[in-house]
Amino acid sequence: MITLSPIKRRLLYVSVFELLGIVFATLVLMALSGGDAKQSLPVAVIVSTAAVVWNFIYNTLFEAWEARKQIQARTVKIRTAHAIGFEGGLFVFCLPVYMLWYGVGKPRCCCFSWCTPFCSLWRLIRCSPCRICWRLKGNKRLNTLR
Repeated sequence: MITLSPIKRRLLYVSVFELLGIVFATLVLMALSGGDAKQSLPVAVIVSTAAVVWNFIYNTLFEAWEARKQIQARTVKIRTAHAIGFEGGLFVFCLPVYMLWYGVGKPRCCCFSWCTPFCSLWRLIRCSPCRICWRLKGNKRLNTLR
């Protein structure tokens, strides 16, 4: 059996998780944009890299805040605040990346960013969040973002 030090184990977990995330995100972005992997892979890598860097920065700052406030246990309230802060910060970075990469305006990009996991995974083109996309795009198919 192979045993890894905590640092090596974390690096392995992050690498495998992000590699799977890049593959999945590329497929989702290809489906939604109607493009090919050459168009979707780079933005998936950019967002994945941003997520790893932001994760390191955010968790370092959050743990320093916890130590300063002498918080002993992570309650549901603290975990919720942690998750909202992390995802909010990642969204703030990813939104302009998607806007620039796909050349879409703010309302369409916000909807695209929030609907991606729901619409692409289950093909719920007419689900409630996507009705916004349909209206913004003049009732065109969601996967034609251009």
